[in-house]
Amino acid sequence: MRRLLALLVLIGAPALAREVRGRISHTEEGSEEARKLAGGASVMRMNVVTESGAVVTLTAQEGITQVFERSQPTALAEVRTEARIKVTVDDDCKLESELCVAARIEIDRPSGLTRIDAVKEHAVVAEDPGMKAMGSSRGDARDAADDLGEPVKRRFIKGELTNLGSDKLVLADSRFGLRSGVARLDNSIYLAVAPEIDLHFGDWLALGLGLPLNVRAYADGFYDTHKLKFREGDYSRASDYARILRFLTLGRKEDQFFVNVSPLFAASIGHGAIVRRYNANIESPQEAFGYDKKVGAEIDAYGRYGGFEAFTGDLMHPNHFLAGLAFVKPLGWLTGSARETWGWTSLGVSTAMDLAAPYTLDRGPNGYPQVGDTDICPQPGVDYCEPDDPIVTQTRRAQVVGVDLETKVVKSENADVKPYLDYSRLLDISNPSGPGARANGGGGWTAGVLGRFNAGDVKVHAFRLVGELRYFDGNYLPGYFDTFYEVQKYQFVTGKADTGYEPKLRTILDRDPAHKRAGYYLEAAYQYNGGLALMAAYEDSFHVSGPDSICFGCTDLQKYVGSRNLTLHIEYPAYSWLQFFASFYRRSFDGPVDASHPLGDNTLIYGAARVHVLWIFFLNARVFRSWRPDPVLGEMKNLWGGDFDLEIGYEFDRSTRNKR
Repeated sequence: MRRLLALLVLIGAPALAREVRGRISHTEEGSEEARKLAGGASVMRMNVVTESGAVVTLTAQEGITQVFERSQPTALAEVRTEARIKVTVDDDCKLESELCVAARIEIDRPSGLTRIDAVKEHAVVAEDPGMKAMGSSRGDARDAADDLGEPVKRRFIKGELTNLGSDKLVLADSRFGLRSGVARLDNSIYLAVAPEIDLHFGDWLALGLGLPLNVRAYADGFYDTHKLKFREGDYSRASDYARILRFLTLGRKEDQFFVNVSPLFAASIGHGAIVRRYNANIESPQEAFGYDKKVGAEIDAYGRYGGFEAFTGDLMHPNHFLAGLAFVKPLGWLTGSARETWGWTSLGVSTAMDLAAPYTLDRGPNGYPQVGDTDICPQPGVDYCEPDDPIVTQTRRAQVVGVDLETKVVKSENADVKPYLDYSRLLDISNPSGPGARANGGGGWTAGVLGRFNAGDVKVHAFRLVGELRYFDGNYLPGYFDTFYEVQKYQFVTGKADTGYEPKLRTILDRDPAHKRAGYYLEAAYQYNGGLALMAAYEDSFHVSGPDSICFGCTDLQKYVGSRNLTLHIEYPAYSWLQFFASFYRRSFDGPVDASHPLGDNTLIYGAARVHVLWIFFLNARVFRSWRPDPVLGEMKNLWGGDFDLEIGYEFDRSTRNKR
């Protein structure tokens, strides 16, 4: 019977058949339904990336499908992943049914993957991992062209569209160079030198290394007592050597496997209800060229039925910040069009914690917070004492846990829309200290929608929109671990710096849980062709029920919620002669404003530019407004700073970028 059916298929093929040409991206055993229809015969299911860039699902059945390689008959087992094939199917066969049986398969090229094949496959088969609304990933920033120079459509751009969160310019090209400049550090003048190399191996692997060195220049000269005087303390601890690794990246955010080890990024977990663009290195940079000492690490992995994210803000001291998310996709078994929407429904649990969060600051007789220095740190009897940081007499665990649910309601060639629902809670602490101190944390709900949209084929306009509604207790704050956390954990500043501000954990826990608030978060981002990128975000909240005051017996500094935040960002990392970015953050600015100090002490500004002046000469400049604790008052002061250097080096792998 099967032979008769095969004969009828072959007879009808010339008049009632069509061809599908492409490359096999995946093979597996046929579905249970297909095996039943085959009456027990062997059935293979194939995903084929066609020459037009679409993905179709076909079935090959033993006894029905004839297989040829170089015009010679061969076995069905020779149809393997990566093979280029020409498939003859019945004209009435519905490819989306996953039950379309091929009449004839011709293997044109049994193995190998050309560059154009890879681009086309990425354009259509990159899967959404789920629980990645805040994924920090940029789309492919380069044009794709086939061997004849013809452009092809690139993959759907998703994830973050900017490098928001970095305090330094992130370059897309491979390069090597020697940077040199003058730096003022520790009230002394140094000649700063740093050899650097950045290597990008396609989209999969990137590695950056650098060795910052500071040679004393004044007042003893560069070469005194017949030896160079390097800055003391630059490499006195094991953690100081971590900054030599500028970045190591495997894959991309939202790929099935992704690793990032670097100080040059901000991290988010899930939808951002707990961790939103956390950056471990926002205190005023005191190193030449902006080298940071905290190197973070992130690893993500996912499959058809679930996955996880894990992150630490400091590899050498991971107890200061850890975060993670694990999720399952219970409908991952769905196939066809349902798989592209409901099949990505994800249910996750997440947590983030600072196991040594400041709780009580060491204050002098005048009530001012005390700041550590090399003469008194380490200090017995305190939980934390490091030079240039406030001294902390007591620490507690600050931990937020959450449950996350999302699904996808729209998935098309140019649109991807995901609603989500989160609940998160700040856990209680043990042994609160001080009069009136409280130990109970509150919780909050977040309902949001993430929309990602692409327009254009080769040069893509990418849009990313986020809208959230929130409801939360007074003793909770959405996005608790945010960009400012590493400063606010010492003093939760909501306006001008003041000695009366307390650590963030203590401030939030001391609030009234009966005070209920509602709020919102809005974000819009745009990117053109991997070049110009813009982003803006705003959030706020308002009182809806319970006591009017957010805390018991509030002082003037404590009555401000700290939930009004604004973020603006622009970048252009693509010109061959000029690359730049600028970021502006204003957080917790519902507090008092001093007319003589309009930016307050809750503003973060980063800006950087790189100019290619001659073939091997580059100028690098950076400006920032960040924090340092005042050594006398102990307040977290907003200070301006910057650096400038000359680089002798060379950029390569720039051919595609120069087409713009």
